[in-house]
Amino acid sequence: MATATFTDAVGVSVTPATGGETISADTTGTVFTSLTGPTIDESAGGQIKSGNLVLNTPPDFEFDTTSPYVTILLKGNPNASKNINNAPSGSHLPTVVTSSTITFTQTSQSNNANTLTWENIRVRPTSGNPLKNGVLTKSGTSIITWVPNWTNNLGTLTEVAGALDHVNISPPEPQTVDWGKNVQLTAQGFDVHNNIIPQTPIFTWTVVPGTGNGSVTSNGLFTPSMVGTVTITASKEGKTKTSDTIEIRPPAPVVSDAANLPTLFSSSSFAIPLNATADNTPQVTSVGQVTVNSDSNGSSVVLPAGTVIKRTDNSNFATSDLSATTISASSLSNLGNNVVVDGAVQWGIPNAGLHFEDSSGNFQPITLKIYVGTSLNNLILNVVRSIDTSSGWTSDGIVAPATCTVTNGICTFQATKASYFATTRTVTPASGEESATPAGAPICTDAKPSTAPTLLSITPGGPNSVNLTWLPTAGPATYYLVAYGTTPGALQYGNPNVGLVTNYTVGGLSGGKYYFRVRAGNNCAPGDYSNEVAVSVGGQQLTTPAQDFASGVLSAKANQPAVTSPTPPAILPIPNSRPLWAKAMDFFGEILSGLRHSITFLR
Repeated sequence: MATATFTDAVGVSVTPATGGETISADTTGTVFTSLTGPTIDESAGGQIKSGNLVLNTPPDFEFDTTSPYVTILLKGNPNASKNINNAPSGSHLPTVVTSSTITFTQTSQSNNANTLTWENIRVRPTSGNPLKNGVLTKSGTSIITWVPNWTNNLGTLTEVAGALDHVNISPPEPQTVDWGKNVQLTAQGFDVHNNIIPQTPIFTWTVVPGTGNGSVTSNGLFTPSMVGTVTITASKEGKTKTSDTIEIRPPAPVVSDAANLPTLFSSSSFAIPLNATADNTPQVTSVGQVTVNSDSNGSSVVLPAGTVIKRTDNSNFATSDLSATTISASSLSNLGNNVVVDGAVQWGIPNAGLHFEDSSGNFQPITLKIYVGTSLNNLILNVVRSIDTSSGWTSDGIVAPATCTVTNGICTFQATKASYFATTRTVTPASGEESATPAGAPICTDAKPSTAPTLLSITPGGPNSVNLTWLPTAGPATYYLVAYGTTPGALQYGNPNVGLVTNYTVGGLSGGKYYFRVRAGNNCAPGDYSNEVAVSVGGQQLTTPAQDFASGVLSAKANQPAVTSPTPPAILPIPNSRPLWAKAMDFFGEILSGLRHSITFLR
């Protein structure tokens, strides 16, 4: 580095000290940095006057006061009497050193040109942050002649950042990232005092998958590839920074008809592994929530975000193999004797087993809805599946209890395996009664509901109508019964099954005052009645019971507890059951009219 020399009009020159231009902040309070000089040259004798010549540190720096001590090398005339302090040329003149000053006492001046060079000066910073800089300055009683405009700079001291100690990543975390959008991350190195290290070399970036995943380039550009959570690390020289958890948010839910599945699989709604193709992949993953409608009646399949679809034999497949459709119950076979199929759908790959996972490899339930008709509302149906239409029907892969309660004509359930699904009931040929309980139960083993519901309120619902609201039983329960009478404590009419709900509207009530109670029940026994609440109903005077209510229907068997250990197996009748011959006429009439899709496999 070039050294500046300051010269007066007669030739006195000052060469500032060197070596202090890049003093590491890591040396704060520990290691001293050695300087060379400064040097003052006389161009004629007597230009440095007698007195104290003091060298001062700038603020936030200090001198080393230990050995080897600071001296001043004198160069001059071989005749000592002609030199400063009458010292021989080549002498090392002593100084007095404190942490902030170096003092040389001159008792006599030269009569020929002398040179003074400071030796063994060592300095260090006293503060690591913020970084400091300044110059060594002269003070004291000694006057250097002919330097009136000298800038008083005997050496520059500059503190710089130390070695890499830690790394930070920006933007600040935690943060959320939308799937399909890139995010630029930057890393910055810092020393132990938290000073920024300028021009930090390139970092090594790594994505640490959590429930999500992605990739990152060598300059920190992150691209999400799977919805969920990740962390990202930046490393250099053994120093690593791991970001806080970054959440990759899914895209907006997608709803599509089954006919559009090929387009859907080629869009950003699904992802396949980087080394796979759509025609040959071990898996396909729904990026966001995807709903596929298999018909216009409400049958559908809902895949949660991040659902991984694989074949159960772990073989590869093409995304075009996947399909969803509502199928005819008549196309199914071998479901067992006396079984009614009310609805069926196919989702997956026909004649192949599939299963659904989350990103950790755990089973991920998907939701399926099968339209079975509103005539089955409030009934509990079994759900079974098979890889084809004629064998291996099982509830394995159907989320427990492998049943559904029909609501608005829809049977809703969850599954972890595919690909044909059917809703079923059993019928008893001897009595002609259809079972409203899970098929195949030989006896009832459930206890009656452990607590009675609490009837909270009854509010007007319009002319000849009221709305009931209650707190549920502690269970086990599969339905509620609502009953009323026209005098306190005397129930006369009941609706044996309003569903597993906590509110119900009673319509068709004649104007007057009524007393209501609610009780819970299950497939084996009804529970205790709730408290009684009275209500006055406005409207017309009617001569029939309320809509869907019948006289004396106050439990599973009129006003009697349900049998818990019947022989032969107990079958709870469907509400408002009718004789077998009448139901048979209805059944065949509906087939002819195209209104019913069920098929029964009779012994």
